Amino acid sequence: MLKRKLKFYKIDTTNIFRIIVFIASLILMSYVASIMLAPSQFVSDDIINPDFESGDLRGWTKTGNAFDNQPTLGDNPKARNRESSRHQGKWWIGGYEKYQGKPDQKPGDIQGDQLTGTLTSEP
Repeated sequence: MLKRKLKFYKIDTTNIFRIIVFIASLILMSYVASIMLAPSQFVSDDIINPDFESGDLRGWTKTGNAFDNQPTLGDNPKARNRESSRHQGKWWIGGYEKYQGKPDQKPGDIQGDQLTGTLTSEP
């Protein structure tokens, strides 16, 4: 009869633990990245003119006078030699801004900070 002797090797659990932590970190980072890069779920398809690209406040209800000259057209802060607004599209809401492309206005025109009001999307 043939006898065999079994050998047991000591496993370095430190390296295994490091590998598990590394893999778990990769999974977590992938999950966070997928959430951050996913299209926003907060903008409803039901909102009319969600990005103001119609050049007016169609689909929105305003109160007060803060939005009387909104949305504003173009990069008005840059027209005043300030830091760019970095807005997307042609139109955006800038409560300080006044320029809407009308003949009596010029890029960079302001209405100031004294105005107040709210702007709410229509249901």
